[in-house]
Parts: sequence; structure tokens; C-alpha cells
Amino acid sequence: MPSSAPQQSAGPLASAERRERQARHERLLGYGAPGLARAAAARVVVIGAGGLGCPALQLLASSGIGALDVVDHDEVERSNLARQILFREADLGLPKAEVAARALAGLGPGAEVRPMRVVLDRGNAAALVEGADAVLDTTDHWPTRFAVADACRAAGIPLVWGSVLGWDGMLTVLSGRPGDPGLDDLLDRDRQLATPGPDCAAAGVFAPLVGEIGAAMAGEALKLVTGSGKPMIGVVRSWNARTGRVREIPLVARARTDARTDANAHARARADARPGPDAHPSSIRDAGDGHAHPPTRPDADAPGHGADPALPAATPADPAPPDSALPDPELPDPELPDSALPDPTLPDRTSPDPTPPGLALPADALIVDVRPAAHPELALDREAARVPLESIAEALASGRDLPGLDLSRPLRVVCAQGPRARYAVGLLRELGAERVEALPGGIPALAPLLAGSPQPRPAPAPAQVPSGPRNPSASQSLFASQIPSESQAPPEARPEPPHQEYA
Repeated sequence: MPSSAPQQSAGPLASAERRERQARHERLLGYGAPGLARAAAARVVVIGAGGLGCPALQLLASSGIGALDVVDHDEVERSNLARQILFREADLGLPKAEVAARALAGLGPGAEVRPMRVVLDRGNAAALVEGADAVLDTTDHWPTRFAVADACRAAGIPLVWGSVLGWDGMLTVLSGRPGDPGLDDLLDRDRQLATPGPDCAAAGVFAPLVGEIGAAMAGEALKLVTGSGKPMIGVVRSWNARTGRVREIPLVARARTDARTDANAHARARADARPGPDAHPSSIRDAGDGHAHPPTRPDADAPGHGADPALPAATPADPAPPDSALPDPELPDPELPDSALPDPTLPDRTSPDPTPPGLALPADALIVDVRPAAHPELALDREAARVPLESIAEALASGRDLPGLDLSRPLRVVCAQGPRARYAVGLLRELGAERVEALPGGIPALAPLLAGSPQPRPAPAPAQVPSGPRNPSASQSLFASQIPSESQAPPEARPEPPHQEYA
């Protein structure tokens, strides 16, 4: 596998010098000397030395990570310099991995930085991440993303996953443990591999945002390898740099059957014989893993992936509503800008089938819309209630009832595309609802479902829930967001080797 010699200082950094460099970390409650030792013993693999990778690499090296692998086959271009802060004008045309390794040698004396100038694909992903304590995926090339995610999940390696496009970005941590969410729970694999979308060259990138999210990715990696703090497992954080707002939503794993798992194993075997990341998306639609195991909440005391067993064990964008469900696009969007919206005609990433067999709406079922209050009412021809998810969480935290919502009726909960609805189902069950389900497919699935359902009785006015002051302990700010898509050019339009732009 192509790589250059590791970049390292002349000799190991003396313990006294290391402690002096890391004095603030050593004094940090919950980090201290054990955290320093674990960081020095850890190996972290960073896929991509681009806009997200550069600040992440800088902070990992300067924070005392003992071994860093920098995987990037690309060369430095002038258009990179505004946001990829490891590179200078004199580096134009040079391999990014090698330039980054030389720059990092001065930031982390004693650290081994290994540049890997290689095109990552499904065939070599497992070898590249093997033995790592944590992996950072900073790419925006979807076949690469899924190859990395599959390799990390198969090896049980935690993956710090970041994405930036335009003004928007996302971050989550995928633990790699059975039962925890995976990348397929965050988005629809077939859609991302088959549907073209804007890339960084077309949509642009707000340079300070990649620095912010890249730094946050380094922080999550440090928490993973040192056992300090609580990594963002089961949480997706989304940035809107245009408004300065940062929000979080839960990420929950979906159950999969043994038959589904077996089918995915065959799909992966077929995918191995297909072309790599430069292939046309339609040829690799069914190339990947399926969906995660039933949901579990991360345990702060669960063992992690540290390098030294003698040290303490480490612990480890609901898509935006369719255009029809958003306020006037000329006005500021309370959730995300139009550039982040999915195509409402495409299937929900959180459900393998927007209209599963047997899921007909009972005649007396009440549709419960849990989107944020800023979004307009749905124009439905049957009974519905508008109950924002935040109001449900507030009612549960305060112990009060939800006025106008009969919890004894069959309830079908809907949001833009799925995750808010699934989260609301759990809260409504805690409030006493017994016949409540999330409506797979979200709002785009309402039309076909209603068309095949029994005729409803006349609809009264939708129930309105008083907003009131929010209880911040009841829930995080939950919202709809969309993962930036990456443009998939046809094979004849792609350079050789395939160009993988790293934010």
C-alpha cells in the first residue's frame, strides 16, 4: 500500500517535556495523567486532509496523540488554501498527505505521523483502519464514506463522522458496537449513491465552519481514546453557519432481521466485484450494509477502544422538510436553508420502504404532526393534530397532559422524514399512549397512505398545544436537517484516479 516514511521528531519526547506541553490537559478534571497516557498510546486514522481533516489533524497532533495516519491521495490546489490550513502557496501540486505529515511533525513532537497517499475504496478500507483506536471520516465522497463506515463497523472501531456543504454541517459518532446506530441509520444508502447532489465546488464552503467542525471532530476522537467525557454516540449535531445556530437530534438504530442481514452479506459480496468509487452511482446502489441493531443508549461506563489495557477503559440530519412543508423560501428558514433540503419524492432514509405492507391507517387513527411550530399546517382531508415534539417533551418533563390529544386513540406520528416521529413515539408511550406508531416515509408518504386508507370521519379543528417556556432538561433542540450530498459524476467525467474532494 503506497505510503511515505513516517514523519517523527528526532527522538521520543521526554516525559517532562510532554507533561509541560500538555499541562492544561493534565490539570483538566476527568482527563489528567491517565488521559495523556492513553492519548500517547493511541492510533487515530484520519481519512482526508481537506477542510475538516486539517484542523482535526492539527489538534490531534498538538494534543498528544501518539500515532496519526493521514489518508489522502490528492494534491494541494490553490482553491484549497482558503480553508485547508495546513497548506501554503509553496505546497501547490504536492501530495496533501505528505505535506500534512511534515506540518504536523512540529505540532506533535514525539508523535508518529504516517502519510498514506492512496485512494480508499471498499477493497482496502479494512486494511487502512485496522488496529486504529478511532477513525475520522472527513470526506464528501459517498462510496468512500460507506466503505469506511462498513470497515469500522465490521472491526468495532469508533468512527467520528463529519460533513460540510455550503453554510451547513453535521457531526456524529458511530461507536461500531452492535446495537448502536450506524451510518445507514443516519441516511439512505441507495439514495446517496444513486442521486446526484451538489459538491463543495458547486455549493461552496464557508471556511470558518470547517474549522469549527474539524475541531469538534478532534474533540470527539480525544474523548474516545482517552475515556474522558461522553462522546456523541446516538446524537447528530447540525450547524447552520448562516444563522449561527447549532442543534442536536437523537440518532436511533433500527432493528434488522436475520434475513435482512444475510441479504446484506450477499450484497456486500457482489459489491466487492464492482468498480470502486469512480463507478457510476447506479452500479453500486445495493453495495452496502443494512441497518443497525435495535436501539440501545450509550453507557458512559462501557469499554472503549484504548491502546493500553492497563489504563482506564475509554467510553465512548433528519432530512429537512420538503419544500411544500417549509415557510416562504424568501424568508429565513427556522431550521435549514433550501440548499439542504432533500427531494420529497425520494424514499425516507430511515425506512427501507416508505409504505410497508400492512400499515394502513385505521379509520379512527389520528395523524400527529410533530414538526416544529414554525412549519405550516398540513392540508389533509382527515383528522390531524399539530403537536410539536418539543411540546411533548415538555409535557412529559412537567407531568402535565397534552390538551386535545386523546392518547387512547390510534396515533400515527409524522414528521418531515422520520427521526423526530420515532423519538416522539417513545415520549408518547411514556405519557400513556398504547396504540402509537411512527408513520414510515414521513410527509412524502402521507399521500399514498391516505389514498389507500378507509374514509375518515369529518375532521375537527386540529389540537393546539400551548407552547410555554421550554424545560431544557426535557429534550435537546430537535429539528430536521439534511446531510450534504456529493455530486456523482458519470465515469467519463471523473479524473483518474477518482477525485475525492475533502470539504
